[in-house]
Amino acid sequence: MARILGLDIGRSAIRAVLVRTSMRHVEMDRFIEVPLAPATDPQGRAEALAAGLAELVAIVARPADEVIVALDGREGSLRVVELPAGAAKRIGEVLPFELNDVLPFEITDAVVDHQPIDKTDTLLRVLAAAAPRARVETLLAELKASAIDPKEVAVGAAALDGLRHLVPELNAPGPLMLVSIGVDRTDVCVLEKGACTFARTTDGGVELLSRGQQVQLASSLKRTLAAYRAAGHPPPSRAYLGGDAAMHADSMLPWLQETLGVEASLVAVPDRREPAGKRKPGAPAPGASDESAEGELTLGAPAIPSASHDRAKFAFAAALAARVASRGKRLDLRQGPLAYTKAMGTLRSQGKRIAIAAAPVLVAFLFATWARHAVLDDERERLETQLAEVTREVFDEETRDPAAARALLEGGRRIADPIPKFTAWDALDAISAAIPQEIQHDARRLTIEIDDESREGRIELQGLVASLAERDTIAANFEAHPCFDEIKPGPTSPGPNNTGLNYRLEATVHCPGDEPIVAPDERRSSRSRN
Repeated sequence: MARILGLDIGRSAIRAVLVRTSMRHVEMDRFIEVPLAPATDPQGRAEALAAGLAELVAIVARPADEVIVALDGREGSLRVVELPAGAAKRIGEVLPFELNDVLPFEITDAVVDHQPIDKTDTLLRVLAAAAPRARVETLLAELKASAIDPKEVAVGAAALDGLRHLVPELNAPGPLMLVSIGVDRTDVCVLEKGACTFARTTDGGVELLSRGQQVQLASSLKRTLAAYRAAGHPPPSRAYLGGDAAMHADSMLPWLQETLGVEASLVAVPDRREPAGKRKPGAPAPGASDESAEGELTLGAPAIPSASHDRAKFAFAAALAARVASRGKRLDLRQGPLAYTKAMGTLRSQGKRIAIAAAPVLVAFLFATWARHAVLDDERERLETQLAEVTREVFDEETRDPAAARALLEGGRRIADPIPKFTAWDALDAISAAIPQEIQHDARRLTIEIDDESREGRIELQGLVASLAERDTIAANFEAHPCFDEIKPGPTSPGPNNTGLNYRLEATVHCPGDEPIVAPDERRSSRSRN
């Protein structure tokens, strides 16, 4: 079994979770915490971090097969980006242009990556991440100095989606909000059907509570929730608490529930006595009845915290370790020149053996392909001969062409009326009529797609209006038009300088009775013979 180490580097401590994986199965192994010496300047912080990492390496002893870390979310940017479905194969080229105008740093000096959220026939949504390349290089250098070479570098709160592989209830439809409150930062991740659809890292954590500044932390969480709702999402159905705040669960859970307005509970990070992800949804977490246990770790001992609040403190590190169980692409800042190279080095060292083993496989593949094509050619010849015999017998006209045979069967060909009933100009006129004169409207983007043959299509309108009510008026006028169906209001956001409201409307185009017009042709006796 592979040993995976999730590494959460905080301000006051380094927390690590070691798991064992086999065929997508994740088993908890060890929870390790190494305190960091307080530091007031960058040099002191670097020295404290180096000492803490060295101590961690000594505790782990045998190096893990893979290490996964995360860049502090406050040093990067996480945004949901919507792209046309046709851009799926060119996301790496498109994303820098989409992010260029919204990042606080130059895109040319950044590392950019993404992970998918969902996809429809026309739209692709991804969670995009960008971070200054220099900051990622600094993190990798700090770890390399302690002989740690992480395979992946996740980004802030988005890494919390790895918990869904450990906690079965996090795969529910949701939305479910994961809140990891550390000493000086708060990570919030929202899962919908197990996919991360929103992630944000903010300043402030339990140190604010220790100074009696609960209001400041509550305001930060409320703003985060408001940003999530403003993107058009429904309210979360439940919140799960992790991080340092889990050590004060008795007071933090009621406070979090009151702040967010939803039911809150500790995230049930499993212990070593139970395979991760195997507990039935709704079942009590292991150790939940033993909240009186101290749960403290003796460094170097393979101990597992016995109380659920002790394990919840390791939620972020556990999420990082469990990311290896994710299928498909996931966020990783080790891109381009920063890409993880250990695997490639292993492949190069075994190149000769791989080539020898691949040779017979390639020969077998080529032979199988040739044989398959030979069989298909014979089958096609047999079917064409049979078609010629049937058409000669039934229609007194022989053909080996399936299209010509269908024309003979139908007694003529169908000719579509080349003049469309509803054109893009008609759509533009309908859109203009749907916006009342009394509404001050600023169009930002307009897309009209009408297929000449099927007489169907779609429109997308993005603009700026004064209020949500004006947006709804325009949407209602769209619905009243006989050729506009499936009106889909998209997410809204405040306009420039908080003036007005950015909105998006999508609709399909299909006019009643707008079907292809057909006319039968007289059957010609002089059809060409194939």
